Amino acid sequence: MTGDGVNDAPALKKADIGIAVADATDAARGASDIVLTEPGLSVIISVVHTSRAIFQRMKNFTIYAVSITIRIVVSSLYICRNRPVRGVRRSSRRHFWESPSILLGVDRTLLGSALTLGSEPRYGLRK
Repeated sequence: MTGDGVNDAPALKKADIGIAVADATDAARGASDIVLTEPGLSVIISVVHTSRAIFQRMKNFTIYAVSITIRIVVSSLYICRNRPVRGVRRSSRRHFWESPSILLGVDRTLLGSALTLGSEPRYGLRK
């Protein structure tokens, strides 16, 4: 619900999301959830596009994180199975389990941050 006057305040308060425009009265601003600071309703459209881009990035990062986790877990289980590894003593086999665990931690901190921070915003979303 969008509104700008005193008569819109009850509807803005009752709506799921109340949006007051830039030149709204104090009553409408107080009753709304969001107050637009720029004139016009085109700001709402740009906010919707920006939020969709953010959720798409979150979805892409989640898919990336799950696929890396599956890859590391599968390779860890393959390496750590009970068959003896040729040329490696049994006492040093525990290092095969520690290495993928360390890789999983490094992947989460370094690559995840780089992927999130290094991605460029889509053209036209930010000024």
